[in-house]
Amino acid sequence: MPEWEELLKESITNSERLARNCNVVEKQEIREVIRRYPLCINKYYFNLIKEKNDPIWNQCIPHINEITDKHGLVDPLHEEEDSPVPGLTHRYPDRVLLLVSNRCAMYCRFCTRKRRVGDPFKAIFKEQTMKGIDYIREHKEVRDVVLSGGDPLLLKDERIEFILKELRKIEHVEIIRIGTKVPCTLPQRITPELCQIISKYHPVFVNVHFNHPRELTEESKNALKMLVDAGIPVGNQTVLLRDVNDNKEVMKELTYGLMKTGVYPYYIYQADLTKGTDHFRTKVKDSLEIINNLRMFEADLPTPYYIIDAPGGGGKIPLIPDYEKTNENQEIVKIKSDEDIQKLKNKDVQVIILKSDIDDLTKIAEVRALNKEAILVINSKIISENPEKITQEACVELKKNTPLFINTCFNRADQINETTEKAIAMMKDNGLVLCNNTTVYKGENDNPIVIRELMHKLLKLRIKPSYIAFDSNGNSVKTKTRNCMKLIKSLRGFTSGLAVPHFAIENNGEKVIVGPNYVIDQDSDKIILQNYAGKIYEYPEPILDESCNGNLDLINTSASKETEIAEKQQATAKIGGS
Repeated sequence: MPEWEELLKESITNSERLARNCNVVEKQEIREVIRRYPLCINKYYFNLIKEKNDPIWNQCIPHINEITDKHGLVDPLHEEEDSPVPGLTHRYPDRVLLLVSNRCAMYCRFCTRKRRVGDPFKAIFKEQTMKGIDYIREHKEVRDVVLSGGDPLLLKDERIEFILKELRKIEHVEIIRIGTKVPCTLPQRITPELCQIISKYHPVFVNVHFNHPRELTEESKNALKMLVDAGIPVGNQTVLLRDVNDNKEVMKELTYGLMKTGVYPYYIYQADLTKGTDHFRTKVKDSLEIINNLRMFEADLPTPYYIIDAPGGGGKIPLIPDYEKTNENQEIVKIKSDEDIQKLKNKDVQVIILKSDIDDLTKIAEVRALNKEAILVINSKIISENPEKITQEACVELKKNTPLFINTCFNRADQINETTEKAIAMMKDNGLVLCNNTTVYKGENDNPIVIRELMHKLLKLRIKPSYIAFDSNGNSVKTKTRNCMKLIKSLRGFTSGLAVPHFAIENNGEKVIVGPNYVIDQDSDKIILQNYAGKIYEYPEPILDESCNGNLDLINTSASKETEIAEKQQATAKIGGS
């Protein structure tokens, strides 16, 4: 039996075993909680706990608040209502979510799908998966399929390959995504054999889920590097959680730590309105401050979108903080000359931006020799203008200098020819991380159709679009901003979130990110949001000052009654309909 299966087999799944392994005095409370929401913590993840109520403990140990919480919804995102066949959600025009497993290596106490994960009566079998695949086959508008669960990578290798193979037979499916937490909670599951299977069916994007720097162990970093080295684009989705990662420095450490393994930050989520999880939720204004502190765009690195998944099926709505001018970022160094290289000696920096291109291998190696840990960033025009210069030998040398992020500069899909595609495939297959920055020129590519075609093409080549900006000449900043907003809005909701870059502008000599405003109104109790289709949704703030510590004697509501109440709440949660 593989190591990962042995670890799963030894998982803690009941209050008695949990009490034997750690100091829990609330054994009766925990027993009551797991009657409704199962417990599962594998030995590897459990051993990351250092003390009671630390960030790892809070994510995996049951708490009485889960069943005394008066707030939240059983199915906050309306996945069941948007499900034309069991286990498949079709909400956006061109993509679907396909659940292929209801098991996880560790049952997160804040899970959006608490209603079904770990429930043996809701296990997903091959017949259900095939019904979902048949639905995808019949709906030619679907170009993007997200495999989720539970955790898809807890399936056997043979089952994973079967699903990927069946999806790849469908001509109109361009992108496959896998949402998984096993690189974080059970990294032993990531094996060379599994990576080889996934890489056979490119383009496949893997979105992982890390919430705290302590989860970045040597085992998890090796698992992530194994995926990246197989040419698989890996992004991270973090959920902001109270008493776990609601801290600026913690989130910055996590983000840089992931990037050093070749993982780009994709989404940072506001916690969903899931019943039993209100004690995890953070205030939106506090979350925005954390996002503001990251400012990855200053380093030409991919910046995560901060997302609220609207209750009632409104979909993912991005919020952008009002970035304020800051002093020069001491974590970033720009190398323009040989004199700049010498300044790296004995200097502790997180990011080094090289003004050379990727063919200057000697300079890249010299910089890396002076700093073994910093993330190197190169904005390359060679890939788009002289792809014939990309060789296998050059790729091998570049790989030696990781962590390395390479930004390509494609502005139109027709810039990408057969030679370019071969060069990009060579780089990706050598485990190099590629992102793209697009410049919009009036009359050339300032058109939603042209931009959408480019973004889709980049994803098919396994390149993550990062930024879009108008050229520095011509129109006023106001006109450029207005036009670029139209382009961003034309993407949001009508293409994968992977394909939506940030809009970056220069403001008083400093680069900032701006975007469409989806906030209609906000007060201390709630925020009113407008989704991509113009419908209005209400997101209530957490009840931080109300005690959620329950009394078991008061818990006398039957499961069926509780579901009835939740359904009534769900019906009123949405303003404007789905």
